[in-house]
Amino acid sequence: MIKQTFKFAIKSFRKSGFLHLINLLGLTLGLSVFFMISLFIYQEKSYESDFKNRDNIYQLSHTMIGYKMAAGAPNLPYVLDEIPEVKLFTSFKRSPTTTMNWDDQEITASVLLVDSSFLKVFDFELLQGDPETVLDKPNFAVINEVKAKELFGTTDVVGKLFNVSKYSIDSIYQVPVIISGVSKTPKFKTQLKFDLLVSEQRPVIEDFSVDGWQNSSVYTYIVANANTTEEQLDKRLFDISYKYAYPKTIIGGKGTKEDWRAEPLYSGSYAESLATLRAGSETSSNLMPALNTTQLQTLTIIALAALLISVFNFINTSTAQASLRMKEVGVKRIMGSSKRMLIFQFMLESFLLILLSSVVALALIEVLVKLKPESLGIVVDYSVLHSQEWVLGLISFIIILTFLAGIYPAIYLSSGKLVTILKSGTSKHSFSVLNAAVLRKFATVLQFMCSIGLITTVITMFLQVNFLRTRDIGYKSGNVLVIDSTYELGLSKNTFKNELLNLSSVNSAAYSNRLPSGNSIERPDLIKINDSTEINFSMFEVDSTFFQVMSMEFKAGEPFESRETSNAASSKASKSGEIVYFPVVINEVAEKLMGYDNAVGQVFLKQGLIVGVVKDFVFSDLRQEVGPVLMISKESVADHTFSNPLIVRTYAGLADIDDIQEVWSKFSNNELKYHLLETNYSNLLKSEMQGFRAVLIFSIVAVIISCLGLLGLAMFIIDQRTHEFGIRKVLGASVTDIMKLFGSGFAKLMLVAFLLALPVSIQLMKKWLSNYADRINLDIWIFILTAVIMIIIVAGTILFQSLKAGRLNPVDSLRSE
Repeated sequence: MIKQTFKFAIKSFRKSGFLHLINLLGLTLGLSVFFMISLFIYQEKSYESDFKNRDNIYQLSHTMIGYKMAAGAPNLPYVLDEIPEVKLFTSFKRSPTTTMNWDDQEITASVLLVDSSFLKVFDFELLQGDPETVLDKPNFAVINEVKAKELFGTTDVVGKLFNVSKYSIDSIYQVPVIISGVSKTPKFKTQLKFDLLVSEQRPVIEDFSVDGWQNSSVYTYIVANANTTEEQLDKRLFDISYKYAYPKTIIGGKGTKEDWRAEPLYSGSYAESLATLRAGSETSSNLMPALNTTQLQTLTIIALAALLISVFNFINTSTAQASLRMKEVGVKRIMGSSKRMLIFQFMLESFLLILLSSVVALALIEVLVKLKPESLGIVVDYSVLHSQEWVLGLISFIIILTFLAGIYPAIYLSSGKLVTILKSGTSKHSFSVLNAAVLRKFATVLQFMCSIGLITTVITMFLQVNFLRTRDIGYKSGNVLVIDSTYELGLSKNTFKNELLNLSSVNSAAYSNRLPSGNSIERPDLIKINDSTEINFSMFEVDSTFFQVMSMEFKAGEPFESRETSNAASSKASKSGEIVYFPVVINEVAEKLMGYDNAVGQVFLKQGLIVGVVKDFVFSDLRQEVGPVLMISKESVADHTFSNPLIVRTYAGLADIDDIQEVWSKFSNNELKYHLLETNYSNLLKSEMQGFRAVLIFSIVAVIISCLGLLGLAMFIIDQRTHEFGIRKVLGASVTDIMKLFGSGFAKLMLVAFLLALPVSIQLMKKWLSNYADRINLDIWIFILTAVIMIIIVAGTILFQSLKAGRLNPVDSLRSE
């Protein structure tokens, strides 16, 4: 019987090929969107799934002088044995980008300097080596299989010796390292991306210095006992800080625990689970990338919308085949087929179509995973057969989807009454169950609502991203180069800068401790303005020429004085006993928070004199408000330019890099490392642009699916109203009259959908825009444009079918009457 049912299903596919093609195409596109986004979400939520202790692993983050940092105190690992909840622990350092030297090859590598317990906490699978002993000795290394093949051409590399660059405060030196193991590339995403694990022996410490507690240089992770909470660990860690760090501080540990916790100089540790780190920790410099929950929520809505549209399309086009299958149902009922057998047949047909669509969709996704097109907006590294868990989920989903999408068409098509079929000869009266007409209208309204919402989302996101891209950021980054490798210049930094200024191609140059829109570990400093006002200032230490290089505009005042003028004034003031003021520049936000209409000339921090107010400029995350900025002249403070970048404004941008490299070669034999300043802001925009591209692409696909559904519904309506249109033609209706009548039903449904979608779209877009401090307004023309686009899409989709309805020959349509 099942074999015969398969034959009937294949015959049905051939008989109504166009409708089945619409079904297949709609389902394939809908499932492609749904599977792709689902795979991306699965990937983003599966970090660290390779580790068996995943649920009990905690990062011991560090707080110091109000800052929260991922790397912690180097003294902490020595006393973790005092915490009974700690089962295992490891500490490691992340080395700067390092080079591996082998057989005259020099390859850049990402290196973690770890202790012998690292692979016990993070149990990476090893292709070679014993995880219990591979890191027991100093300068033993575990190499990633990808880097092993790149460097040696094979993973059979245990025992090979090579050199690794290591860094001290003022030098770079080579250390011989022997490979003791090869790690397999993790199956799931991980925060611990490395090419090489190099073991280091933890030095013996007899007396804990205060520097070892008020320091952030070592990443520390623990495996806690089951059922241990972050609160329990935090209490234990605070007790350790009170016991060891507090007595070493300036205040001498004379107060209570509450006094120590409230102390501005407080330094201590706190626990964060892997899930907490992924969900959006406030700790800076985490190795774990934060989960973009807004993006996932947006993509989830799009995935569900695409799935719903494609499912309702399937139901509509399946029920639209009623007239084509009327005789088949009648004959089978005469031959003795039961309703149950017909339901089984139609469910099997649904399963075959959904299975075929799923296979095609998964094949398409696999191609996209391999190609990784940037235009898609999201990057998926997992294969469609990535894990058993994912595959079982797919199988379950296909079965459930077959039931949900196929049950109504199966019941509807099997509900034909033999007497009615033979008597009326039409599907309109022969098939009737669960008020099919109401269901189809509901499905169409839902499709329209989803399409309207998606179009509104795309328009709003485009306008917001375009606003961020074109807004005034407060400085001009064109033709500005950032030299990152200044640490190699040592005490020759100013000499190098002065030689660059002698070049005809260089306009100006300045050192700064941080760059606008760049990655900075600097955190705001809380500064007391008066008895009632404290402000968190973002601090910039800059050269006097910084404002010229950045082409910043001053609201009032002027930039810092030159070094010579400042020094001369300070010397004169010192001899006369006058107070020596150091110049500072603030931004407009700071001036407003300080309560000044014109802050120029105001004394700040007793010896700080505000000499200028610069217009607000973007220097941090795109979504945050511009905060108060305090800019201090580097000539007036201690010189901290050891690794500070040098920003250089040239007349022709990259075209002048050869001149700069020629000067660089006089000071260093190493490669000049630089980048364009404009890439700082464009990198911030990149994630926003990627999110917009993902929404745009998937929304377009969802709207196309909706159009296919409209086409199927239009065909169904023609099938149902053929006789009606024939009678109207006989009574004198024109083609235009029929087209208006045919399209008016869709217009009413679209109007209802628009009225229902409007408040929902407004609320969702307001919520999305609330993530941005600077944002566009939701003007009414956005929704008018959405309505116009929707009308064009609907009109374009049903135009051919409405013409077909209007041109029906009444002789053909009424012949059976």
